[in-house]
Amino acid sequence: MSKCDIVIEFDQADRTYRGGETVSGMARVQVNKDLTSQGITLTRYWKTHGRGNTDAGPKHEQTLAGESELRAGETFEFPFSFQAECQPLTYHGHHINIEHYVRVDVDVPWAFDPKGEEEYILRPGRRPEQISDERDEMVQVMGQLRTRISRWLTTVFLVVMVVGFAWVFHWGPLEIFLLGVLPLLLLLGLVRSFWKKLVSSRVGEVQVVVSRDVVAPDKPWSCQLRFTPRKRLEINGITAKLEAREAAVSGSGTKTRWYRHTVFEELYTLRPAGTLALPR
Repeated sequence: MSKCDIVIEFDQADRTYRGGETVSGMARVQVNKDLTSQGITLTRYWKTHGRGNTDAGPKHEQTLAGESELRAGETFEFPFSFQAECQPLTYHGHHINIEHYVRVDVDVPWAFDPKGEEEYILRPGRRPEQISDERDEMVQVMGQLRTRISRWLTTVFLVVMVVGFAWVFHWGPLEIFLLGVLPLLLLLGLVRSFWKKLVSSRVGEVQVVVSRDVVAPDKPWSCQLRFTPRKRLEINGITAKLEAREAAVSGSGTKTRWYRHTVFEELYTLRPAGTLALPR
């Protein structure tokens, strides 16, 4: 049997609060064995868990009781309250989880401290101070041309070619790098640069204009794609993809591993297949 049983109860049955609201409740400590306590504290904090490296926020402590002698059979109740942080919000995902906790510790000298911990849910509420008030500011970014035509096919072909030469001519590691890998990288760079310039010569400068870079839940958000074609050309269509993605990383250096998971993905057709004519 533990020296103390600790129960943490919140005033909200679902333990759900919004940023900036008051989180309150009761911490109940039932003493099972006589002991000397150097203090009872309440700590609130957030932490992550899941795949990848973990992180945690600063720990905020409140003193519930000072030094005292606790006798078996006694029960103590300590009301608590604090203002909920505005971020990070509670998130339970595929690779990443962010959770907020309240923990109560009884400090017992030269022994394991009895403790109890409960999670509460943090939802969007008051705007965090780190986010600017300029939610209606227009944001313009330069579009990057992305071409996927035969990219992987070309890479596979060149890799197979290098492996074939290495096998036929019995190349060693140095010859493979100098006569195979290095020319392959240079050739891929030249092909990519040439293809981008070819597409850019027809499409022209691409601009993406969004209504705001910070948007609240359930609020409208718009995006515009702007460019002036320099030549008449046929297109397979113009699409925009809205994607939310988890990205977690574990390890460091040569042992770094990435974990990615697409949470949301939706494709919008901005213009169907057809001809883009020169502006008059």
